[in-house]
Amino acid sequence: MMLIMACAPRTDNRIPSALTVLKTDWSQVTTFLDSVVVAGAAPGAVLGVSLAGQRYLYAAGRLTRDELAPAEPTTVYDLASLTKVVGLTTAVMLAVDDGKLELDAPVQRYVPAFEGEGKE
Repeated sequence: MMLIMACAPRTDNRIPSALTVLKTDWSQVTTFLDSVVVAGAAPGAVLGVSLAGQRYLYAAGRLTRDELAPAEPTTVYDLASLTKVVGLTTAVMLAVDDGKLELDAPVQRYVPAFEGEGKE
């Protein structure tokens, strides 16, 4: 079972170290995270996996594009903006699949009050 560490309650203030989970090789995932940071797609990334009471934590890159401090295994990134887009996109595509929404239709079909100059 994989968990986003931002959702897990902290039970102590110690900085956790990377632990091996059931001898799993995480090198493909950590190499990918490192490559994302090197490519400039994100300033940093943190991986947190919890399985059978054990955990693996890995941090790559830095806190922000402007802040050079390194990301730590305890760094929590705010994903609120990302989850809004993912949730809305998923809901819209389900409505399209169900035939309840047509992507090329004018907005006024679904929101009649959306009218006025430049909104056609």
